[in-house]
Order: sequence, then structure tokens, then C-alpha cells
Amino acid sequence: MKHNHSIEWLLQKFFALAFLFILVTIIYFLKDVDLKNYESTILWFKNFWNSFLILILFFCIIFHSNIGLTSIIDDYLHSVRVKKMAIVFKNFVFVTILFSVTLSIGSIVF
Repeated sequence: MKHNHSIEWLLQKFFALAFLFILVTIIYFLKDVDLKNYESTILWFKNFWNSFLILILFFCIIFHSNIGLTSIIDDYLHSVRVKKMAIVFKNFVFVTILFSVTLSIGSIVF
């Protein structure tokens, strides 16, 4: 099966630009929040759109990292068995992180 690396390259650049834009937006929205105060921080997260932006930020970062690490694994690991094990472990870690972030943000919002 042929692997199209140009699509992965474009996706990685898209996710990099997306998470950069969302990060700047979140920092702008956080300028009026007292982050040292637990109640004001939780109140900021309880806003659906703020939490949604944080969730999208994490999704973009994880997908960007996933594509980059897959490229590194493909380039530098030459044993097929070790390569498959590394990709399975990488995917397990990323799915665990995404699940944890989604569950954490969902528990604050709902």
C-alpha cells in the first residue's frame, strides 16, 4: 500500500497553524481572568465556547504531534516489528491523552 506523505505534510502544517491561531485566541480571552483564583478560572472553563476552544487546541496539538512522531518513527526505525510496536504505543498514549482531556473538560462544563 502506498503512503501519501504530501497529504500528511499538509495536514501537519494545517494543524500547526490551527493550534497557533487557537492558542493566541485563548491567550487573548484569558487576559481578563484571574488565573490565581480557582473560582474565576473554573467559571471561565464553564463557558462552553472557552472549553470548546481548549478541546480543539488539544486535538490540533495531538494530531500535529501524531503526524510528526509517525514520520520520525518511519524515518529512523528500520525493524518492522519495532516500528509497529512504537506506532501502537504512540497511538495508545495519544488516545489516552485525548480521552483524559475530553473527560476532564467535559466534567467541568457539564
